[in-house]
Amino acid sequence: MKKKIDIIIEARASSTRLPGKVLLKVLNRPLLDLMIERLKLISKIDSIIIATTTNEKDNEIEKLAKNNNVKCFRGSETDVLGRVVMAAKEFKTDIIVQTTGDNPLVDKNVSEQLINFFINNYEIYDFVSNDAGIYNSKFKQEFPMGLNTKVFKSSLLFDVEKKTKN
Repeated sequence: MKKKIDIIIEARASSTRLPGKVLLKVLNRPLLDLMIERLKLISKIDSIIIATTTNEKDNEIEKLAKNNNVKCFRGSETDVLGRVVMAAKEFKTDIIVQTTGDNPLVDKNVSEQLINFFINNYEIYDFVSNDAGIYNSKFKQEFPMGLNTKVFKSSLLFDVEKKTKN
């Protein structure tokens, strides 16, 4: 049975450090727009979904999604886990390729390598990532912050949500 693979981008305009950063313009285009363009180049993807909030500040993000022919899910501003879980459930995602609007410089080849590794080892691993070295000194850091991609079974995220309140 073929698994549905969706990229889910966590994005919101109400950042406290740099408000509206996903909508800041580079080359006269919003960063999120450029990110979507790069993500569309990745093979084996069924859909791109932007998981944003119900805050009216994020109306522009929903509009940008529509203009790029990508899906948009609007959920909690404070519960990012819940927002991504609900997006995955709404669009019947089996495998999530997760990235954030904070990381617009997604590399097609790096992401495809992770996706292919995950698919080829689906029965062995629930989660793969290229950024473990950023968060844990036991792992070698091979990628700089900003090229982060995570690939995992939606069911893993559903289990995490059941086991945590935060």
